[in-house]
Amino acid sequence: MTRPHLSSIPRPSITPDVPSQAAFFAIEILPEELSEVIDHVRNTEYLRWLDRGAQLHLEQMGWSYDDLIRSHRLFFVARHEVDYLNEILSEDRIVLATWVRDVRRVKSWRDSILFRQEKDGTTTEVCRAATLWVHVDLDSRRPVSISPEMVVAMQPSQQEQPRSRRACT
Repeated sequence: MTRPHLSSIPRPSITPDVPSQAAFFAIEILPEELSEVIDHVRNTEYLRWLDRGAQLHLEQMGWSYDDLIRSHRLFFVARHEVDYLNEILSEDRIVLATWVRDVRRVKSWRDSILFRQEKDGTTTEVCRAATLWVHVDLDSRRPVSISPEMVVAMQPSQQEQPRSRRACT
């Protein structure tokens, strides 16, 4: 499977509910991401985009995937909460907004929104997601503290919310 093609872009003008520290990525929809039955993107591709966006955002903050591997530490997904709000068609122009909501000792909540850019200049939310990432030592396979430098670079938008069934806020 081809790696999702995401390109960093400046903040679009119409992005409600997105904090200032968010990163934005244009998504190129590839033919292999489409359902073989109907002309829309498969739901599993949304997860691949969310994962790739998180990786690219972390790189923008100064920690590449290779840097993390060399340090024997990596983030693993512990939980995805995904609300599919609208389908994505092959001709749609999609933007991913992603940001870190909260960082605790070994975990981090990341929120993401997928927007469709409409022809009239407006945007439509097509997906909201929240992902719980856990920072893991690759040798011991145990959770390990996130460095203070990384926490500062992540610029969390708020403190962790009480455990509840909710997507990004």
